[in-house]
Amino acid sequence: MPQASDSFHIIRALNTIRNELSSTRADAFLISNLTNLQYFSGMKLSSGSMLVTRSSAALFVDDRYYDEAKTIASDHVMVKHARSFRASLKHSKRCCIESSLTLSAHKRLKQGYPKVQFIPTDNVCEQCRRTKSDIELQYIAQACAITKTIFTFVPEWLTQKTTEIRLARKIRDKAEQLGAHDMAFDTIVAFGEHSSVPHHRPTERALQRGDVVQIDCGVKVSGYCSDFSRVFFTAPLTKEQRNAYSALTHTLQTCTQMVRPGVYARALDTRARTELKRFGFEHEFCHALGHGVGLDIHEGIILSHTTKRNNLSKLLKHEVITIEPGLYFAGKWGMRIEDTIVVK
Repeated sequence: MPQASDSFHIIRALNTIRNELSSTRADAFLISNLTNLQYFSGMKLSSGSMLVTRSSAALFVDDRYYDEAKTIASDHVMVKHARSFRASLKHSKRCCIESSLTLSAHKRLKQGYPKVQFIPTDNVCEQCRRTKSDIELQYIAQACAITKTIFTFVPEWLTQKTTEIRLARKIRDKAEQLGAHDMAFDTIVAFGEHSSVPHHRPTERALQRGDVVQIDCGVKVSGYCSDFSRVFFTAPLTKEQRNAYSALTHTLQTCTQMVRPGVYARALDTRARTELKRFGFEHEFCHALGHGVGLDIHEGIILSHTTKRNNLSKLLKHEVITIEPGLYFAGKWGMRIEDTIVVK
């Protein structure tokens, strides 16, 4: 669903891009990544491009989007027809391109514009997207509220007549009823032994008494995502399951309390592994502790002990991340608890 462009984040991003132009001595920056275009235009496009110079920014779209883009685009971004793009780019001598540009697309640019020198950059737009504006945070907060409400209905849906696929459909239907514009990703519903697979895809497997039920879902509001995981039980927990659940809730709480601007991503992941080890779980946590969230369900920072320690791996104020410790026992069961968190 289109949303009005937010001048604050657009001005900030354009200034960052123009700083990149100065440092690379380029005269233009080409944006073609569809999520980055959505960030600047407020529209989910299937094609288009944007050209930022030291004095202007122009969004190029075809007839499908032109009138709508003229209506909702920021005052800081001109809307032009796609047919005028070639003439605009031909005026450039040195043009920055996104790191996400494919090799084939890069090759087509070089062949189509032989007099333009194309300069690769390193996630310039993606770094801009990490810090969220007030409007972006509002959309994410709405998405989070809907997701949390969905989970309150899950216990009444857990009957032995349900299957993983049926439960996933109920979650999607409820999300729509509650005002979500879309799901943020394919909902993970895993019963019993399937819960030991972190990214399990729902099947016709029916619920059985004693199953651990793992659900990972999120929704979109105006393009912005939420991401939560919860675990449900259909019988009294075993001693091992109680210990695992206690370890996860403790680790989630401990790491959440650490979240603040300037904290290194790897410090959070390392702390999570230290806490889980105290409960006797050293090898059962098999993925990163979390990731950035925004227009993409995975964007920006990765909370991993393998992340390099540098300025790009520090948490930023008003960045949105997940904290999601999990424990998995192959062929038996698994648990993951995940929250979406704003860095304040």
